[in-house]
Amino acid sequence: LSAATLSLSGKVRDQPAVSGYIQNGGTIAGAFYHANRWDFRKTKAASVGHCIGNREALISSRDDLLIICPKMTSDAGKARITPRQYKTSAAQGDHIMTNWVSNPTQLYHELMHWFGGVQGNNLKHIIQDQVAVNEKGYLRYKDKNNQVEYYTRPPSDQELAQKQQRKQGAYGLRWIMNLARTYKDKNGNTSQWSGPKLATKNADSLALFSFMMYLDQFDWSKNGVAEDFTRLKNKLGLKP
Repeated sequence: LSAATLSLSGKVRDQPAVSGYIQNGGTIAGAFYHANRWDFRKTKAASVGHCIGNREALISSRDDLLIICPKMTSDAGKARITPRQYKTSAAQGDHIMTNWVSNPTQLYHELMHWFGGVQGNNLKHIIQDQVAVNEKGYLRYKDKNNQVEYYTRPPSDQELAQKQQRKQGAYGLRWIMNLARTYKDKNGNTSQWSGPKLATKNADSLALFSFMMYLDQFDWSKNGVAEDFTRLKNKLGLKP
């Protein structure tokens, strides 16, 4: 998308997505534009604002775009060990997260969203970044100062705006393992914020599992540590 907003005159005002809104008194400062994709803004902005925090890439189903952020295109981003490189150097005792983050794995994560499809008129991704839960099954949110707060139920939009908090996605081994577990509250009721139903619709769960399957010379199933297959074969009752 363009790095600067367009003026309100001409094409921006004429777009069907906002023309009715403007005619009814709505205000639009301009829009970011690329290849007939429009991102309308009520106030003037110098940046499209998608590449925030540690974000490396993201998918926009509405615009049919994969957005790659500067972190991936930097020298440091391009220098990270790729899965193909790690396939030949992985050793027993390695942890799966040590070389997990690289440009190919980040793109693969985004493609989990892409090929997972969409649903509804708003084109909501079926494969999402589910909200992370801690070891008690509480939902994890963080404010702009990186202060974490856990909730037993999803906070309202008003709460999040007031506290300037954002959801924390289930990224990485710890959080995808927590997400896959089933938790119960003090009354014995099963939590609806975790479990296999959500884990199988979480992009990083699918991507990290695929990474383990690609590195199939080791068993990574015990805490993400590379082991030979002795323990797994014994557990499954298979001959060594």
